[in-house]
Amino acid sequence: MLTNPALSSGEREQPPATGHPSPLHPGTLRVHLQTSRALMVVSILMGFVGVIVSVVGMKCTKVGDENPVIKSRIAVAGGILFLIAGLCTLTAVSWYATQVTYEFFNPNTPVNARVSLFVLTGVRIPP
Repeated sequence: MLTNPALSSGEREQPPATGHPSPLHPGTLRVHLQTSRALMVVSILMGFVGVIVSVVGMKCTKVGDENPVIKSRIAVAGGILFLIAGLCTLTAVSWYATQVTYEFFNPNTPVNARVSLFVLTGVRIPP
């Protein structure tokens, strides 16, 4: 038993951690999960910037009010940012769903994992 003079007589010192990596640590995730996560973060950021740019481009705001052509181009730029955010989300979700489908139909996947994937897919889709 490890002894530490700073501890009282009834306390035990905890053994050091075994060094198991967390499944949430980015270095332990597979590539498609890391990429999907990154695309979703980019999508959220693009959507946020798109909202700000679109608000500046609205006719009812006073920013850049002297030139309506520039104001309309700012609004179009906000719309393009929204489209890019949507494409990032579509790509991330589609890629992840493709990987789940591949793992479901892989003959090396255990039957228990297939049942779990089937149940999760059924829960996710409303009737």
